[in-house]
Amino acid sequence: MDSGMISKIEKARLYAQEPQRVTFEAFIAIFQGDNQPHQVSLDEHGLKCDCRAFRQDHPCSHVMATERMIGHMLKRPLVQGESYPNDVEKARLYSHEPYRLKFKSFEVRFEGDHNDHRVSYDHGQWNSPDEFFQSHGASAHSIALERILKHML
Repeated sequence: MDSGMISKIEKARLYAQEPQRVTFEAFIAIFQGDNQPHQVSLDEHGLKCDCRAFRQDHPCSHVMATERMIGHMLKRPLVQGESYPNDVEKARLYSHEPYRLKFKSFEVRFEGDHNDHRVSYDHGQWNSPDEFFQSHGASAHSIALERILKHML
């Protein structure tokens, strides 16, 4: 292993201890509910879920749990509207089980020490326009994200 990669791995270890450096711009994930999986997504309009409860115009437990799990990596709080006690309690319980959320794809902005970096993930494949990533297939930013999201990939 070359010295450049060794230093990137060490930098990734430090970055993984600072998840606030990551901001999700968009994602698609599968949330394993108690009865069936649901697709939770983030776009410029906020978090969405394909479940019946969300379609009935109130935050569902899947969206609320997702926000509890990764809310510190979202641009702003995204759950709005009336909360239903059963959904709030279910979201609280779900949020302690990160294995329920599995990312299919995402795009993030990662705040590096010197500038921001773009990293994407699509069905197990990482990508970044970063020069080091292009030559090595990994970077401090992609490695840090693997550590931060380890149970959700």
